[in-house]
Amino acid sequence: MRNLTKAFALAGIAACTCTAMPAHAEDDFSIGESGIALELGDDVLKVELGGKLQLDGYTYDNGLIEDSAADFRRIRPDLRLQIADIVTVRAEWEFSGSKGWRNLYAQIEPVDGVTLRGGNFSAPFSMEDQQGSAVIPFAERSLVSAISPGFGLGGQVGYSGRRFTVRAGYFDDALDTEEGRSAEHGKGVVGRATFLVIDTDDTRLHLGLAGERRTFDVTETLRYGATAGSTFAPTFLTTDRLTDMASLDAVNAELGFINGSLAVQGQYMHQWIDQESLADAAISGGYVQASWMLTGEEYRYSRGGGLLSGPRIEDDMAVELAARFGWIDASDTLLGGERAEAIDVTVALHVTPWARVLVSGTKGWKRDNLGGNEDLTVGLARLQLSF
Repeated sequence: MRNLTKAFALAGIAACTCTAMPAHAEDDFSIGESGIALELGDDVLKVELGGKLQLDGYTYDNGLIEDSAADFRRIRPDLRLQIADIVTVRAEWEFSGSKGWRNLYAQIEPVDGVTLRGGNFSAPFSMEDQQGSAVIPFAERSLVSAISPGFGLGGQVGYSGRRFTVRAGYFDDALDTEEGRSAEHGKGVVGRATFLVIDTDDTRLHLGLAGERRTFDVTETLRYGATAGSTFAPTFLTTDRLTDMASLDAVNAELGFINGSLAVQGQYMHQWIDQESLADAAISGGYVQASWMLTGEEYRYSRGGGLLSGPRIEDDMAVELAARFGWIDASDTLLGGERAEAIDVTVALHVTPWARVLVSGTKGWKRDNLGGNEDLTVGLARLQLSF
């Protein structure tokens, strides 16, 4: 099934990429906030080459190891093709850290609001996963993101209205593994629905609910690793490896609120893992965060994606302040019996719409069922360029 899914997805991408284009139309070439853009004809073919570069200087201390260094967190070129405003093809490769494909998919929009997508992309489960790493106000996603599905190989169908979105699909393991993610996550269905309860000129109240059901082959294993503050710091919480799994069920509930220059969001996730011969296991977690544009810029809401999508940055420099509390609970003895919490505080200077400098501090606490404790302190400064 995995090979069939992979062949279908990549064949669809190849077919869309090779679509023939009419020859007689005006062309346009530009270099700007979206990177290098080329338009052939009157909305016949648009080609954009962008990407993101994130250079981190970091320091950490967990009581056993103390270190300071600098390294690239992401070096990720991003190629996008849009054909007649109907077909979109995207290819994104990571050259730093856990190298490999991230987004590699083809999408068709046969009618307004309806999308069909196949390839390797983020499964529609968690708002935090759907938000780009260049947009979130923190250097890393929260602890609980370790148990969300992240990228997967498969296909989905979606519909977006003015105040709601619905997406559902079938996914297998991703082509390549992200840093901190489980290499094997089973195969099955994932779905997410969102609704704007309040939708006025400067205020949005977002609610979302998602679920997944996965099954595992007899040879597959599952192990989670959660990082805090920086992916270059030692993994803060690592679960024991499960090897006798039949299925996995998970739910995600999310809330988002925007009022002008203030944004608040939170999520709670819970997983139940059914094992063939042992007792069932469970893991859960969540976070709550708030961010504020000190210079007055307003936060945006993506109606197509059903998520908070970062501040609207113009030509002037802007300053953003954000704080987050997150936790992950793997106190189930089958998973190792640990629970971790972390507080993140960030100040970001948006120099231009495509460049920002981010400074963050993280304090983490971990304890196990035997009374053992561990602290983690992380400091980080990031230079980011994103087109």
